[in-house]
Amino acid sequence: MTSPLLAKVSVAVLLFTVLVHLPLEAQTQAKKSAAQGEEVFGRQIKARVDKLLKQMTVEEKIGQMMQYFQLTPDTTAAEERARKGQVGSYLFVTDPAAINRLQRAAVDGSRLKIPLIFGFDVIHGWCTIFPVPIAMAASWDPKLVEQAQTVAAKEARAAGIQWTFAPMVDIARDARWGRIVEGAGEDPFLGSAIAQAQVRGFQGTRIGEPERLIATVKHFAAYGAAEGGRDYDATYVPDVLLWNVYFPPYKAAIDAGAGSVMSAYQDLNDVPATGNTFLLQDVLRKMWKFDGLVVSDAASVFNLTTHGFARDANDAAYRALKAGVDMEMAFPELNIPANPQMGLKEPIIMPGLHTYDVALQSLLKSGKITEADLDARVRPLLTAKMKLGLFDNPYIDEARLESVLAAPAHRELARTAAQRSMLLLKNEGDLLPLSKSTRSIAVIGTLADSAKDILGSWVFAPAKLEQTVTVLQGIKNKAPSASVTFVRGAQIKRPFPSPVEPYNSPVNRNVCLKLLLQSVNLLLSCCSAVVLSTSLGLRQTFRRSCNVGTREAKAATRSQMFFSETATPAQSFHSPGPAALARPPFTTHTTSPRSQKRRRTSNPVTGMTPASHYILLATA
Repeated sequence: MTSPLLAKVSVAVLLFTVLVHLPLEAQTQAKKSAAQGEEVFGRQIKARVDKLLKQMTVEEKIGQMMQYFQLTPDTTAAEERARKGQVGSYLFVTDPAAINRLQRAAVDGSRLKIPLIFGFDVIHGWCTIFPVPIAMAASWDPKLVEQAQTVAAKEARAAGIQWTFAPMVDIARDARWGRIVEGAGEDPFLGSAIAQAQVRGFQGTRIGEPERLIATVKHFAAYGAAEGGRDYDATYVPDVLLWNVYFPPYKAAIDAGAGSVMSAYQDLNDVPATGNTFLLQDVLRKMWKFDGLVVSDAASVFNLTTHGFARDANDAAYRALKAGVDMEMAFPELNIPANPQMGLKEPIIMPGLHTYDVALQSLLKSGKITEADLDARVRPLLTAKMKLGLFDNPYIDEARLESVLAAPAHRELARTAAQRSMLLLKNEGDLLPLSKSTRSIAVIGTLADSAKDILGSWVFAPAKLEQTVTVLQGIKNKAPSASVTFVRGAQIKRPFPSPVEPYNSPVNRNVCLKLLLQSVNLLLSCCSAVVLSTSLGLRQTFRRSCNVGTREAKAATRSQMFFSETATPAQSFHSPGPAALARPPFTTHTTSPRSQKRRRTSNPVTGMTPASHYILLATA
């Protein structure tokens, strides 16, 4: 090679190196600057939180730790609770006007003007509905999943929601478990990738990014390993599976920056997850360095009594607090008077299911907990609200909502997601795609003409059913010249209708609400969807009659069926710790599950002796 040619090659190589190196260096510098900015922002938030904590009374701190369901359109009682500083969050409020009303009560009416945070189950869309999570996972396209949850976050945030209880990242390997539809299936590698994509979609690059939500990783941990595929049932998971199969998706979501974690209902190796120090402290906080907030599943703190893990409501609050539950998701007392004009022939009365607000002050006075314990639980809650910008901009622009929901790009993305998530296993005789010359098409199946069911499960937000295209209507639209014959085929129905399914349908919502609250009263006050009985036949009988929803005519009969002679139905419905449940709590709950032996001489769900086989475990 001649000297001039060598020189030219050397210059070219040098120029290429410089051109490649400069962008990499710029990227590195940008990341470094962003990290420094986040560090400064974090210090500022910490200083604000420290200052606010010093101003708060014990009552106000406990109030921040309470999250209540708001299931009725009347927000009068909820607003009063907000003015008194007795609540930190509401969930299941979807009306932007109601959200602003409640927020004004908290910000303008309370002493310290601490804003509320509003949560909702935004699982696979808000108004624009995407395929169910397991279908999205079947696309094997994390980028698509991220884009879908970005749209869901944008729509929900415009409606006033700041916090979603998703993604559900539970590994599920038993198809009998109904909630497999809400996760990514059985593979921890795919589950981890999808978990991170969902967190990025909901939150963006950081908590507080405009038009985004705080994501909640649930249900920690191993909730999908329920015995026999029975939801809320016990899980027994050896360490090798726990660490290599069930934990990875949770860890991946936390590494992606998830702002909150939800504790599970069930017990893991004989220790209920909501009171499990190994899970919530040793693994989550210490090992994984999680610094976000932990929220319980609905009434799962209260349900520690039914597990036999806590003696009463006070003990349940103590164990959940010490384990690391920052906020209790709870049901308030409800007493809705009869209103025949609105479809309520009789009043709705529901006892409250909550412990922190009734127990923590007495625990503090007795010395079992300290104010420092409360501060440790309140700090993540205040930090999340500050990162979201709620202290500076607590209200939403109600007039903007419709324009956000009407964005054509959202529909286009939903169509793309549906296409990529569909799997054609067999195309016998090249039947698909249907020819435009096809003259006759038969459509068979009940769900082919169901606008509600085409949306998939776990859709509670106000989706616009009148804009939903069913399978039948879609075929008619695409084949206008064909003769389309529709036959419903086998009818699908429940012996006892679910109170949740019809809530967003055109039927009277007050009637549906009554069914819902009666069911919550029956199930959650008793506390479970599993009969704590050594009798398999009795357990199966309960599950058949309890899936779920209740009619007044059946409620008394069922309550008599599943209570032992040692407790009256009234005791079991309303007492947080009946005598038959007062088993000495576990003393090994701070240790690894490896050291906890199965108690097969006692009930496999709770460790109770056969003499106490009895009532019900947690649900929702």
